[in-house]
Amino acid sequence: GESGVGSSGSPDDSLLETSLTETGTRVGTPAYMSPEQLAGRTVDARCDQFSFCVTAWEVLFGVRPYAGARLDGLLAAFRAEGLKRPADIEIPERVEAALRRGLSVRPGARFADMASLLEVLETELRILRKEQVRPASWRGWKVLGAVVLVSLGVFAVAKVREARRIAACETEGAAIGQLWDDDVRRTSLAALRSTPKGALVHDEDRLSPWLDAYVEELADAHVQACRHRSVEQDWDAELSEKAAWCLEERRDELEQEIGSYADGDPALSVVDRALAMSPVRPCLDSRALERLELPPPGSRAEVKSFKGELSASARLGDEALEERLTLVRDLKARASSVDWAPLQTELRRAEGGVLVDLGRATEGVAVLEKVWFESAESSRWEAAASIAAYLASIATLDNPDAEVARRWLALATVCLRQSYDPAGRLELRLVESQLSYETTFGDVKKAEKIARELLDGRRRIYGDAHVQVAAAQSWLAAVLSGQGRLEEAIALGNALLKLNSKPSARTASV
Repeated sequence: GESGVGSSGSPDDSLLETSLTETGTRVGTPAYMSPEQLAGRTVDARCDQFSFCVTAWEVLFGVRPYAGARLDGLLAAFRAEGLKRPADIEIPERVEAALRRGLSVRPGARFADMASLLEVLETELRILRKEQVRPASWRGWKVLGAVVLVSLGVFAVAKVREARRIAACETEGAAIGQLWDDDVRRTSLAALRSTPKGALVHDEDRLSPWLDAYVEELADAHVQACRHRSVEQDWDAELSEKAAWCLEERRDELEQEIGSYADGDPALSVVDRALAMSPVRPCLDSRALERLELPPPGSRAEVKSFKGELSASARLGDEALEERLTLVRDLKARASSVDWAPLQTELRRAEGGVLVDLGRATEGVAVLEKVWFESAESSRWEAAASIAAYLASIATLDNPDAEVARRWLALATVCLRQSYDPAGRLELRLVESQLSYETTFGDVKKAEKIARELLDGRRRIYGDAHVQVAAAQSWLAAVLSGQGRLEEAIALGNALLKLNSKPSARTASV
């Protein structure tokens, strides 16, 4: 029968060149996919036929026809002459020949359709049932043949459907990767360098690895959520809907951030903005998803639009605070008709923050306190913890009052205990507020302990060579200097100089 492998130089050889883009990645159900399906080419009935025959071969011979535990091994198997087959197992020649034809790497060499393949197999089954004369060596196979061929269809169709669902999930993840591919990365960094403040060498050294890691994590999260929904089917409709909304928000945030790089002079550090993007991990955490509040279905487009405008206003930076305040208040007025509390919280928190940055701390704190009480009363503890930590920082730095700062730190701690913070960022935000308080008002020994806790936490989240870790090292150096431990502080300062003189390593997943 046919070997199932196209001859060298055939038009279909290009399938093998493009089908396996991630050499070394492990193969699971994709091992049942045809070369053209792995390549993302047009999928038709001949693709189903290939998957069917992979399953049939595995059932009859106990091995897959194209061996390979990884994609590079599978690629080599596609190119090899012949299919993997134990020598001690015998099946009818017509059955093996039909399966070999259906397993051809070249789609055009397979049967015209699944019906033609099944007709060959069913004919062989009828021969067995009529007990026509067959060699004695087929007797053992004949006993099992009827059962195998009858059950094969159900098993193979299930595998084909599963493979298609997984392929659809992987396509969904691949679409995220396209938001920050090589072309986008190159264009974005060129645009950042060309701005009036474009001496962003150190920033872009840290920006690319961070966004690379974030995009990879977001793409994988789309694949995993899709698999929960359509492959494993272990998430109910509500959980799937919440995950979809969570991931949609992350994608919108990413698109807006990347899109802003071509808009002109970045008023804020692009690295700081990238680091401030919402963590992906909660979108796959069932406990976090259960706590997630979904906007009313009819308001979701409006919510996305308002959040996009809010993000755009934040990118104006501190040089346009009056303009930002006008924009945020206009947004707040227009969004008042949307019945979704998290949006109102986000808008009013933004208003309070801009007021504080403008030096109007009394007005800003009044707005933020009101938002905190509403969040706490509604048991939205993550928002309440974040706002309380911010208010503690204001009472420490912008409008120093040790008693007020201590009270807000205590409230933030209580709110954090009621929260669920799988990414760990909210806890570190509170740790930094505590460090700021102790450095300003408190015990230097306690400040050192908290500074080391902040440094360890940021290393855990961001990796060793990252600007956020550098900032934590600066905190610790300042604390040590305040204790008179100048040699240790200088050693940290020298480490910071080395860190800032080289690109960062790949960042850890958030």
